[in-house]
Amino acid sequence: MKNLFFALLPLLLCAVEAGGQNVVDPSITRDTILIGDQVEWSALFHLKRGESVKIDPISGYITPGVELIKGIEYDTISSKKDFLDVVAKATVTSFDSGSYVIPSMYAYISRDGQVSDTLMIREISLEVTTVPIDTATYQMYDIRPQFRYPVTFSEVAPYVGGALLLAALVYAVVLIFRRVKARKKGEPVVRVKEKPWVVALRNLDGIDEKRLWQSGMVKAYYTEVADVLRIYLEERFSIMAMERTSAEILSDVSSGKVLDKEEYERLKEIFTTSDFVKFAKFNPSELQNEQTLTSARKFVNNTQEK
Repeated sequence: MKNLFFALLPLLLCAVEAGGQNVVDPSITRDTILIGDQVEWSALFHLKRGESVKIDPISGYITPGVELIKGIEYDTISSKKDFLDVVAKATVTSFDSGSYVIPSMYAYISRDGQVSDTLMIREISLEVTTVPIDTATYQMYDIRPQFRYPVTFSEVAPYVGGALLLAALVYAVVLIFRRVKARKKGEPVVRVKEKPWVVALRNLDGIDEKRLWQSGMVKAYYTEVADVLRIYLEERFSIMAMERTSAEILSDVSSGKVLDKEEYERLKEIFTTSDFVKFAKFNPSELQNEQTLTSARKFVNNTQEK
């Protein structure tokens, strides 16, 4: 009897799970990919007519090492008289090798705006590998002989520095001369520095007029938008942004420190999309391209000094 109990225990546990929670098995197009490759995650739902499904939103890092490239989208793949099949899809990637698990999620079935059922989507494994090295054809080479390097910047730096200093002195003398001349004429000397949000909005308008992404220059478009926001962050919040990564900047302005939660998420979305375009060859949709500039303008308008 004892052996029979342990033999039937897995079946009993499955019965308990099925009775308390409906489970959906997800799938991925490939369970093993190379670093940087993209894979499509999907889950199929069988719904009654009039019902809709919504999965808990996920963004950025799904699990450490796995990143979301394209958010969850829903598509009806078949429709019958009383039932329809809806598939939810998302595109993910990874830039670190290893074994990962895309965690379980919950999906909510709704009818007439009210949640009528909750489904659990199982976790699924993903293996990320690196490009193998062919050790059979690998060759070692001898140390190259010593050779003379060309003139380095450190050697000419004193001369360049002296020239820049001389130019700065000349500029200062010219500026002082103009001020003295203006005062003699009775003209007030007023120097008004433009507000950083004024400069940022003007530069964003200039990017819009260039129509970069419409001409196929998507990478240049996202680079310019991100640079305008970096300069704005430096001028507006005194944060070093031009020589730092997006992750470092977001850490400095994280929700509650400098920006509120809504504006932090807006900035994070712009920087994340820009990095994917520049480093992962991600090709956003036309709607994403338009929304990026709109979000950048809204971020500047909402964070300018009142």
